[in-house]
Amino acid sequence: YFLKKGYKNVKLIYNSFDENFFDFSEEEINLFKKRYGFDERPIIYIGNCLKAKGVVESCEALKNLNVNLVTSGEKTVNIPAKNLDLEYKDYLKLLQASTIVVTMSKFKEGWCTTAHEAMLCKTPVIGSGKGGMQELLEGAKQIVCQDFGDLRNKVQYLLKNQ
Repeated sequence: YFLKKGYKNVKLIYNSFDENFFDFSEEEINLFKKRYGFDERPIIYIGNCLKAKGVVESCEALKNLNVNLVTSGEKTVNIPAKNLDLEYKDYLKLLQASTIVVTMSKFKEGWCTTAHEAMLCKTPVIGSGKGGMQELLEGAKQIVCQDFGDLRNKVQYLLKNQ
C-alpha cells in the first residue's frame, strides 16, 4: 500500500507475538485448572491485581456471580478474587482457560497487551476501551464497556451466549 503511494522507506515489522505460544491442548488446560484448584464454574480473569486496572470495581460489579474471579501478578489490592503469580506460559494457559477476560483499565492504555493475548487464545474480551484499547477491541469485534455499572450485564450476556 505504502510503496504504491510512493513512499520509499517502508519496512515490514512483524507482530511481536509468536502465535505458537497461544495454542494449548484441552488436556494442558485441564491440568492447569486442576493444579490451581479451579472448579467447574466459569473463570473470569479480571486482569493484573492493580487498582489502576479496574480490578476493585470489576470485582464489586461481578460479586455473587457463580464464577471463579481471578487476577494475576503481584497482589497490590485486597479483593475477593483468586490471585495467581504465574510464569508467562501458565499466564497464557489462564487466559485460554478463562471463559471471559475483562480489561477494565481506568487509564488510557497504549494498546492493552492482555486483551490482545486473550484474543490470540480465542477468549472473548470485555474492556473499558480506554486509549488504544478501543481500536483493538472494536477491530476484533469484542465488547467495549465504558461504565462499570454495565459490566455485570455484559459478562452475563457472554456467559449465556457462548
